[in-house]
Amino acid sequence: MNLSTILNTFFLMSSFSAIKDKRRITAVLDCINALNEKDTLTLTGLGRGMKNTKTKVKHCIKRVCRLLGNPHLHRERTGVYAYITDFLLKNVKHPIIIVDWSPVNHVDKQILRATIPIGGRAFTLYEEVHPECKLGSLAVHKAFIRRLATMVPKGVIPIVTTDAGFKVPWFKPIEQQGWYWPVS
Repeated sequence: MNLSTILNTFFLMSSFSAIKDKRRITAVLDCINALNEKDTLTLTGLGRGMKNTKTKVKHCIKRVCRLLGNPHLHRERTGVYAYITDFLLKNVKHPIIIVDWSPVNHVDKQILRATIPIGGRAFTLYEEVHPECKLGSLAVHKAFIRRLATMVPKGVIPIVTTDAGFKVPWFKPIEQQGWYWPVS
């Protein structure tokens, strides 16, 4: 089964309802297929990688630009994360979730990301971008854990692991959710 068939099944024929507009779903699918085709994750790379279109490349690039700047898609992304998180965790009683801060290239921003390791790769469950001055902020950490908790399926109790940069206050919201964290 090729990628297009799998994605169409996942986005169009399943119970996926995070993205409300069919045209936005189609645009997202086209971008995913372009990424698969070109192996380039840039605005122009995605536009140039679009196949099965009668339009010029510049119009495909504009289409990707409009999608990336779409405020509706930005609002719907939390629902996409929730769907993916439910899909990946629903049959795992105690999944290991790795949380870490990462710098955004050439910008003074940081990404706070929760991932799950599967087959040697880290799959993103949820992520947020914050100004660098918020790095390690307890308020950001609490809000992040609260949002992540809304996405974790009922009955699933994650084991949250982090690096040494996370201090003791970070673990309190994790414990309040009834989740575990490893002791070293």
